[in-house]
Amino acid sequence: MKQILDLINAELVRGFETAGYDGSLGRATLSNRPDLCEYQCNGAMAGAKQYKKAPIMIAGDVVAALKDSELFEETAAVTPGFINLKLKREFVADYLRRMQADPDLSVEKAAHPRTVMIDYGGANVAKPLHVGHLRSAIIGESLKRIGRFMGDKVIGDVHLGDWGLQMGLIITELKKRQPDLPYFQEDFQGEYPAEAPFTIGDLEEIYPAASKKSKEDETYREEALEAKSKIDQDKYLTMVVMGTGIFEQLHMLMTFEDTLMNFLLEPEAMHELIDVICEYRLTYMKLVVEHLHPDCIVSHEDDWGSKTSLFMSPEVWREFFKEPYRKLYSYLHSQGVIVMHHGDSYMEPIVEDMAEIGVDIWQGVLNTNNIPLISEKVGDRMLLMGGIDSVIDREDATEEEIRKETRRACNEYGHLKGYWPGITYGGPGTIYPHVEEIVIDEINRYNKERFGVAI
Repeated sequence: MKQILDLINAELVRGFETAGYDGSLGRATLSNRPDLCEYQCNGAMAGAKQYKKAPIMIAGDVVAALKDSELFEETAAVTPGFINLKLKREFVADYLRRMQADPDLSVEKAAHPRTVMIDYGGANVAKPLHVGHLRSAIIGESLKRIGRFMGDKVIGDVHLGDWGLQMGLIITELKKRQPDLPYFQEDFQGEYPAEAPFTIGDLEEIYPAASKKSKEDETYREEALEAKSKIDQDKYLTMVVMGTGIFEQLHMLMTFEDTLMNFLLEPEAMHELIDVICEYRLTYMKLVVEHLHPDCIVSHEDDWGSKTSLFMSPEVWREFFKEPYRKLYSYLHSQGVIVMHHGDSYMEPIVEDMAEIGVDIWQGVLNTNNIPLISEKVGDRMLLMGGIDSVIDREDATEEEIRKETRRACNEYGHLKGYWPGITYGGPGTIYPHVEEIVIDEINRYNKERFGVAI
């Protein structure tokens, strides 16, 4: 279906041409005075010089030509030459009926689907949820669904904030109130209780009380800091995701096309902007490392290419991105943090550069890259995670289809040095849970058959 504005413009073109004027003048915009009209056309103003005629006269001629229009309830020529338009209710109602009958609601699907990550929620894990979280969750979920409906691959992520001192405060206060809980017994060997030792309602009182004590009692605060430092650090790999890399921040600021053009047209300005973004990300990284003490940081979503090619030459990439990323990843390595860089795109020409600047894990390796060749080049310096085509991550994907693609990746790449099979985009698994379960099971089958072990 054509958009309403396109239909309006087509009718205006007819009106201008019928009145003897250039049809290109017939372009409408949404009115900034809805009390006067719904749409407005300024074509008569633009045509005054061309036709050496007062704009209001041109507008009057066009309005007269549109008097029998099937679209417009009202057309009016307004001094000095505006054309005000109101649509017929019957036209709008018919348009909506046809839109409702369209399976896609007249939405034009994305010609070039993107991978988009939406971070929403913003809950503090040490505090109860409130209506503000519901608002951001609804908005975020709506944007995710709209994006998917438009044809993009949208990954929704809820950020859980303040996993640090806050958790230490809760642990310390709970230990003082309920010291006999099994969590605080170092020699406990049994099963932990299925139910939490407090409710959300209790948490609303526990955390403020603990926070107040930590400000008044230095010893109490030190206990909380020690408790925080022990959270899962000895048993689990702690990972933090940092979304939106330097390149993606650039084209979010100035559009994709302008970003690529400005590498050539405004190189000095681009270097300055990249330096600013780099410093922002470095500050962000330092805060994350200082407060969360992660084992690994996932530098998420900086795709430097499409499925089949880089967006820029390797030389341009090296000029603008190599050193900023070396600066970021060198800092993480200095803190003992593993660097996982997500990029589900073609990046084969710069893989040795990626290993050189400190990428420990390339997550999201598409099989359009020559994975065996890349393994030969960097397999002992950079882990390759991916190879399983995300086309299988669909609601209607069959078990046979999922297992076939997973087994293909394992068979083709499983013998390579530094390869870890996984879905090629950068989510915490798959969008559809049944896909992840089957993928993991098939990988375990492969590992059992080939190596005699499984997880």
